[in-house]
Amino acid sequence: MWGSGRIKSFSNSQKSNTIFLHN
Repeated sequence: MWGSGRIKSFSNSQKSNTIFLHN
């Protein structure tokens, strides 16, 4: 269960990084 939560958190981090880089 914590594994899927960690993947979700990692995915959110990836999105934030992408938005930051594009800005």
